[in-house]
Amino acid sequence: MENKYYYPLINEFKVGFRYEQFTHEGGISWSGRLYDKIQKSWIKKTYEIDNPHSLVDIRNYIDSGFIRVKKLDDNDFIDAGWSDNELQTSDFIADFILGKDFTATIFEDTIRINWRHEVLANVRIRNYNELIDVMRMLNINSSENVKS
Repeated sequence: MENKYYYPLINEFKVGFRYEQFTHEGGISWSGRLYDKIQKSWIKKTYEIDNPHSLVDIRNYIDSGFIRVKKLDDNDFIDAGWSDNELQTSDFIADFILGKDFTATIFEDTIRINWRHEVLANVRIRNYNELIDVMRMLNINSSENVKS
């Protein structure tokens, strides 16, 4: 099964960037069995600049392997305002629709976004954050379901 996550680079981070951070409850003991007994989990977060050292902190967490990003999946399209295309019956029919005019078709390495029958983009999108960026670049407003 393909890994659903990847480790990001620091230059991907900006305000609003979705990621997951490894956390633990209780004290830290990196040696012995105590660490194994500490409750560990990945917590969903959204990047905010809450202090002057925010990027330094994130970089340290990235370097330690404590930050990961979920790869783009169907739920990310839904979160961004798209709907499953119930008429999707083959690789040539769009996987997702937005309003009456926008479609998104997922291929092996790329995603094609159309407005009516015009191809707006054929791009690689790795995660939810990049999907939102592409939608902004194409002036697609999910809340209005129209091209701005």
